Amino acid sequence: MRVMRIPTAVLLALLVPQAACTSDGAPSQRKRHDFPTYSISVPLTWTRVDYGPNSSHKGPYGFIWQGVRFEGPEGEYVDISPDLPTDLQGADSWLNAKVGSAGEVATVGDNKLCEREPQKPGPANADAPYIPACTRGDGRLDAWLFFEGRGHGYVITMGNDKRERAEDLPTVRKVVETMKLK
Repeated sequence: MRVMRIPTAVLLALLVPQAACTSDGAPSQRKRHDFPTYSISVPLTWTRVDYGPNSSHKGPYGFIWQGVRFEGPEGEYVDISPDLPTDLQGADSWLNAKVGSAGEVATVGDNKLCEREPQKPGPANADAPYIPACTRGDGRLDAWLFFEGRGHGYVITMGNDKRERAEDLPTVRKVVETMKLK
């Protein structure tokens, strides 16, 4: 009888479960978080911070919101605040969302930073919509997403606290797109 020797690395590769990878090779392991009106899955390397009126955490621009914040190791963040007025605020980018029949959330919009000055309706442009202030140049990436679905309004801010690059928008958008409304 002949004994076949299998290299240790091959054996380990067969026996140890490997993380699933996305098409770009990044690990896709995520942790699911369930809330009363939605669930969301975030990368395992991200941490969860719950905040509200009695917490020391403030959302973007000092607002104290009841909600949850997920923070990534490289400054990425997603703040989710249900049941707030869904009106426009200053940001680097504004996105929209579509909610599917099964409650899935898809973000809509370009991964571009703003390049416009705020405009307010007035006598010369009475029919013009209000365009909120562009915060580009403040060193942090902030994108706002407002939508309503299944009887609730959602305000989501996402971006990066450490840098202001449009290339970071797809990363946080992918996290938001794991959101499912109940």
